[in-house]
Amino acid sequence: LAVAIFYHDKNILDVATYYFSVAAARGHPVGLFMYAMSMRHGWGCHKNEEQAVRLLQKAAETAVKDMNIDRAHLDTGTLKQVATTELTLAIFELAMSFNQGWGVPKCKTTAAYYLTIAAQLGDADAQQELGEFYLRGDGVKRDKKMAAKWFREAEKQGARMVSMQWIWKPKYD
Repeated sequence: LAVAIFYHDKNILDVATYYFSVAAARGHPVGLFMYAMSMRHGWGCHKNEEQAVRLLQKAAETAVKDMNIDRAHLDTGTLKQVATTELTLAIFELAMSFNQGWGVPKCKTTAAYYLTIAAQLGDADAQQELGEFYLRGDGVKRDKKMAAKWFREAEKQGARMVSMQWIWKPKYD
């Protein structure tokens, strides 16, 4: 995986993608995730959005399995870190796949489902995107209070949003 990241940083994408595929074949969640992103965007390989979605699903499943196996050996803080570094990335990208129709039929409801999971795990990008879904009524019932809740969570983590002072009004508590 380190070799793949080295070549990816050097923009030698075909070599990076090969090593991501090796890590993915070994079941490494980050390798699965990075190989999926390579497949989705055609970084150093032929673009294959359907295969990318399958790899993202496998990355999420593998990360959950790893968390369940290691649960007895890890404290709560470490579990949260594992979830945010492996699981939420895959779940957020699954949401984006359903939101954009990358490799799967476009479905805002399914996108909102995956965004909710990633947002609850603490992913600021997912929180911000879920806030937008609630604000527009994409895949969920339009709800400014829920939008404000998720925008606030994202801001607490450092996300900066323009013209969002309204989320702090008491009526959205």
